Amino acid sequence: IKATAIAITVYFYLFFCAFFQTAFAQNEPIVTTPIPSFWYANYHIAQDGQGNLYIPIQNTASVYKISMSTLQVPTQPYFTTQSPLSGGIAVDNQGNIYVTTLGNTVEKYVPGSGAETSQVFYTNPPNQNTLVLPYGIDIDNLGNLYVASCGNHAIVKITQSAIATTIYSGTRSEERRVGKECLRLCR
Repeated sequence: IKATAIAITVYFYLFFCAFFQTAFAQNEPIVTTPIPSFWYANYHIAQDGQGNLYIPIQNTASVYKISMSTLQVPTQPYFTTQSPLSGGIAVDNQGNIYVTTLGNTVEKYVPGSGAETSQVFYTNPPNQNTLVLPYGIDIDNLGNLYVASCGNHAIVKITQSAIATTIYSGTRSEERRVGKECLRLCR
């Protein structure tokens, strides 16, 4: 938890520095590349085991990486997705990155694979709406994904074999509780 708090602090520090473009003591630029304006409304962030940050840009097909070794703001996506992103992102123990999309899918990117685009990891079976407007995503230590499916007010568990099970289903009035329950289940 402490490493995640530090990473989030660094992310907002970079945002702050890019916004003001000056150091407190030396009055010199800290971040030489301004953060793109479309990052400002982003609310999702994930961290890998090395502390690198991954930021999906909602409604686009781009995921950016901020390396903790350089702290440079990237100008090009780290990888792209097949469908526009709905925002959710999670990284497993092996460094694989999972994102939710507006195509009602979960896509997986394997760093070091040489691919520039993620692959569909889970999609709804024919005539089933297991995922509808997936938004939040998290992963447990066993590699199971937990997805907040906002369109049908559900939490869906997806195993590494891409088998999906709805573990909670509610109503629109319960939507806030569903999100909190998803976070509780994943920790």
